[in-house]
Amino acid sequence: MIGMPRMRPGGTKKAVLRYLSKKNFRDEITKYRIWKDNEHLKRTTVYNIVEELDEKGLLRKVKVGETPTGQEKYHYAPTLSGVLAALHFNHFPSDDMDEVASKQVELLPLVFGKWNKLMRNGNTGKVILPKFGRLRERLWEVFVEPIHRGKLPPKEPGRPPTDLSIRRRVYEGLLSPGLFENVVGDIRREFIRLVMDDPELSEFVHQLSVIKRNEAEHHLANYRAAAESLEEKNLERFVDEPIPEKGEIGGTYALFEREVKDLKDGLSRSNIPEQVKSVFKEEHCPISAESAPCPIKENTWCVSTKAGNVYLIVEAEKLVAFGDRTAKLNRLILRLEEELLGKND
Repeated sequence: MIGMPRMRPGGTKKAVLRYLSKKNFRDEITKYRIWKDNEHLKRTTVYNIVEELDEKGLLRKVKVGETPTGQEKYHYAPTLSGVLAALHFNHFPSDDMDEVASKQVELLPLVFGKWNKLMRNGNTGKVILPKFGRLRERLWEVFVEPIHRGKLPPKEPGRPPTDLSIRRRVYEGLLSPGLFENVVGDIRREFIRLVMDDPELSEFVHQLSVIKRNEAEHHLANYRAAAESLEEKNLERFVDEPIPEKGEIGGTYALFEREVKDLKDGLSRSNIPEQVKSVFKEEHCPISAESAPCPIKENTWCVSTKAGNVYLIVEAEKLVAFGDRTAKLNRLILRLEEELLGKND
């Protein structure tokens, strides 16, 4: 009897990624299970592919014991980059994409956790879903393909981890009212009602819209001044026009303000008091383990956090934190995702 033909390694990689995109840790997937569920693939090739995908950050793994032969045993699930790779390499019909979203909620909670609401409800999905296809290919090119080809992705100095960068770009791309600029009537009403009725979506879209509005007013004032200066033949019209700031405080945004007690020594290059670390963790922007506070001016420091660089004013018994638009959105994302996943536990 002639068996099924073996797939080339490239085909094996696509098949393994496709298979794992519909699995999470609750499915308790081992290397052996991957092969048994795909027996038309060569066992040694599957095992090697899993190791390669793990090394490239496309898989997550958790140790669960040992195999009968004494080797370490792991359960596997894709990372967000792994899901993007699976979507890039494979065609996913509508039902398959629904399954991927339902299995990978924790990787992209504000989209995968609300997939049916956003993509399968009325006409809103007809606007958002095509954008998702274009956006995921762009994210593949920028963040995932360089790793897949053995190259590092673009560095983002002082920026948060790549997964959070990807999630922010997905949320900004798919949940922006800007998608509906050229849409009229009922579809706009449907989108804003959908957002208004969902607490997490409502808060994210509101904060994003405030940031976008500030940026738009900043650019609009500059171009208006230039146009009117030229129309009036008045140099001073362009020079003297007050241009609103992009943010709230010198181009930045307030993040949080907290009272602290007994912070006698304050911060230093070599010391971040535990009380300060605890405050940052509670405020959904934990300080990076390797962070060394950088003094900006008296009582003002720059601290590296999971949300990005945060500027901190340390006064008698008060901490005031602010950051750029990236830090503002990342902190919001970390909080909303935590709250949303907590509801699903």
